[in-house]
Amino acid sequence: MAAGLALLVVAGSAWAQEEPEESEPPEAQEEKAPAYPRLEVERPLTLPRGLSEVQVGLSYFDASRYFNADGESTAFEDSEEWRLLEVLIELDYGLAPWLKVGAGIPYFSGKEFEAEGENLGDLYGLARLRLVGNAAKTAELDFDFQASFPTGDADLEMELKNKHFYQENLRTGDPNVDLFFGLSGRYSWNKMAFRGGFLYGYRFAGEIKSGIEALEDTVEFDPGESLELNLEYLYQIQSWLAGSVGLDYQEQAANELDGESLEDDWSLWRIRPGVELQITPNMDLIVETAFPLSGQNAPVAYPIIVLWKNRF
Repeated sequence: MAAGLALLVVAGSAWAQEEPEESEPPEAQEEKAPAYPRLEVERPLTLPRGLSEVQVGLSYFDASRYFNADGESTAFEDSEEWRLLEVLIELDYGLAPWLKVGAGIPYFSGKEFEAEGENLGDLYGLARLRLVGNAAKTAELDFDFQASFPTGDADLEMELKNKHFYQENLRTGDPNVDLFFGLSGRYSWNKMAFRGGFLYGYRFAGEIKSGIEALEDTVEFDPGESLELNLEYLYQIQSWLAGSVGLDYQEQAANELDGESLEDDWSLWRIRPGVELQITPNMDLIVETAFPLSGQNAPVAYPIIVLWKNRF
């Protein structure tokens, strides 16, 4: 009898150990599911509700030639140089699956012909609103809005050298608020995706200081309008690696000083290849360069572009 009771106890113990644990309710499983696609070609242009993304970007070039006013590749004079380091920090947040907001600020350091210096650029805020999207989440069309505020260096400090006036400081901002409007879109299928869009910029006039240090005067500076176009093709090589090639166009109208054109308008076409390493589901590292095709008053440059993104 005692042996029988012992056998029942042992059997009961074994049954208790083999009994499967109670599974989590479907709601809890859904909460643990990733809110953002792992593959770059599947990612939307906005962010899921409650998800934040910080971006830290770096771009650097040191050009030995530039496109002149006639679009010809020209070498610099002895004292001239065109090199630029840009560091950008941006923080975005998903207010809703169809609305992303954010803010950022750039930092510039370098030399453009004779002008040299370093300073913060203009602080900006942004919003991206999805206008159209399909149920499969493979296509979308968004409206982009951006506003920048005068936190950079907008003055024109001049120096007299060899009987000629040259700009001495590197301008990093505008004297007033700038507004930007545009559209961006995406279409993906299988391992491929197309992304593209445009952004038009309208800049308001404002007062700046201009002239030689001892003879500076306050003048009205009217920045020219701008336009940016881009088209990008992506291919998902591996689950953690994507390749891309983009075509970019940038255009800036001439600035005016007290109603007179400075004739500093510029434009640039370039091809931009790159790769993206998806280090974790929420961390990416993008490395790109660019090849100039044609332009006007723009550097013939081959920049190194690095962008780190982290979502939380």
